[in-house]
Amino acid sequence: MNRFIFTLTFLLIIHVVPAQEQQIDRNTFNLHFQQGYTDYAQQDYQGFLDHMLAAYEINPASYNVIYNISCGYSLTGQHDKAINTLNKIAEEKGIYFETGNDSDFDAIRELEGYKDFKAKADKMNIPINTSELFFASQQIDFSTEGMAYDPTMDRFFFGSMRNGTIMTVDVEGNLLQFTEIRHDDKLLPVLGLEVDSKRNLLWAVGRLNSQEHGRMSGAFGFDLQTGEQKHAFVLPKDSEHTGFNDLTVSNNGDIYLTGGPLYIVKEGTSNPVPWPHGEVTGNANGICFSDDESTLFVADYVLGIFAIDMASGKVQLIKAPENLPTVAIDGLYFYNGSLVGVQNGIPPWRALQFYLSDDYSQIMDHRIIERNNTKLLTAMTGAIVEDDFFMIGFGAGPTSRPQFISGWGTVNLGPTIILKALLK
Repeated sequence: MNRFIFTLTFLLIIHVVPAQEQQIDRNTFNLHFQQGYTDYAQQDYQGFLDHMLAAYEINPASYNVIYNISCGYSLTGQHDKAINTLNKIAEEKGIYFETGNDSDFDAIRELEGYKDFKAKADKMNIPINTSELFFASQQIDFSTEGMAYDPTMDRFFFGSMRNGTIMTVDVEGNLLQFTEIRHDDKLLPVLGLEVDSKRNLLWAVGRLNSQEHGRMSGAFGFDLQTGEQKHAFVLPKDSEHTGFNDLTVSNNGDIYLTGGPLYIVKEGTSNPVPWPHGEVTGNANGICFSDDESTLFVADYVLGIFAIDMASGKVQLIKAPENLPTVAIDGLYFYNGSLVGVQNGIPPWRALQFYLSDDYSQIMDHRIIERNNTKLLTAMTGAIVEDDFFMIGFGAGPTSRPQFISGWGTVNLGPTIILKALLK
C-alpha cells in the first residue's frame, strides 16, 4: 500500500463524510478502516479488502478508500477489478493515482490494462518543480504538521503530530524548540498553526484521539516571545465532535476552526461553538480569509472549496473546471485574489494556485506550483511570505521502523522538509 495514502486516510478519517450525509455512522466507518489497517499489517489482504469495501459502502466519496480498494483487489488476485477501479476514478473525477512505487500493484504491472492506465497517469503526473530547498531536518520521527510565519522575528513555526512539540526555524536554518501543547497533563499532537501578531500570540490546534488517553481537542494560544500558554479553548469532554484540524484568526480576534463542521471561538469568550449560520460542511480542513475578510474560504476534503460570504453567511461551492479536482486539500491560503492549496490526498501530492473570478464564485484558471518532488514525499501545509509559498512535509523515510522509535510503525517517518516557491 502506498504509505502516504494509507497514513493520510487513517489520520484524517473524520474528514471524509459528505456534508449532505451527516447521518453516516462515522464510528462504524472508523472501525472498518482501522480493522482494515490491522488486517493489512498482518498480511490478511482479504480482510483488508472486505473492510475497505464496507467503509466504501458507508462513504463512497472517500478517494483514499477507493485507492485502498484497488490495492486490495490487486493483492487478492482480482486483477481486472483493481485496474477497473483505478480507471473509474480517473475517468469520472480526473484523478490519476500515482501507483508506480506501490508494491501492492506488483501483481498487475505486466498486464496491458495496467500499463495503459500507468501510461495515462505518468502523462498526467509529470514532475513540475518550481521550488528550491529551504530547510531540511534529519530527525525522522517528528511527524511534521502545521506551519505559520512570524513576521515579528522572521521565523517559521511547525509542529509535531507525534509528541506535541512546536519548533521554530529562522531564515538561516536555525532550529529551536518553542513550546508544546499540554492540557490536563497530556501532550496533544499539533495540527494547524497561525500567528496573531496583533495579539502577540501563536495559535495552535491540538488534538488527541486515542483509546489509551481518550479524546481532547482545542485551540491553544501561546505568547510569541516566551512560548507560555495563555489560552486553552477546549471542546467539552462529552462533545461528539471528533476534533479540530486547522484554524484561522480574524482581525477582531475571532478564531475559526475546522475539523468536521466549522466552529468559532468569539473574541472575549472561551468556548468553541458551531458556526451560527448553519452547517457549512462536515469535512472542513484548510481555511483562510480574503484580504478584506469579506469571504472565508474552507476546503472540504471531499466536496471541494467553499466560499462563505461573511456579511450574509451565504455558502457556495466554488465552481471548478471539469477534471480539475479541488478535493483532498489540506492547507489553504489566500494570495492576491487567488487561492493556494496543498492537495495531499491524491497521489502524487501537489501544490496548486487557483485564480478566482472577481466574486470568488469560480476558478478561472490554475497552475501547478509543485508536483512529484523527489525531496518532499508528502507536503502537509504551508505559509505565504510576501510572494513566496513555503511548503512543509516529510521526505522519504525507512521502510521499517527503527528500534529506537516506539509505536506508529512507519507512519509519517521521514525528515522534515521545507520547500520555497514563487507565487504568480
